Amino acid sequence: MVGTLNGLREAVPHIADVRGLGAMIAGEFMKPGTRQPDPDFTKQVQTRALEKGLLLLTCGVYSNVIRFRC
Repeated sequence: MVGTLNGLREAVPHIADVRGLGAMIAGEFMKPGTRQPDPDFTKQVQTRALEKGLLLLTCGVYSNVIRFRC
């Protein structure tokens, strides 16, 4: 999953960081070219996933992180 998310970084410049330990992986979204959190984009990712039948929860102080459990 870390490799997949890192592989998407060029196509999705909002992906600022991918991190994880074991089965818990997180993707953090920032406005491209900045270090400013992008909770609106994160919400769009969550909404699009839900439309496709995948439930994702946002987290983080700025609600700009999505955690995945693999």
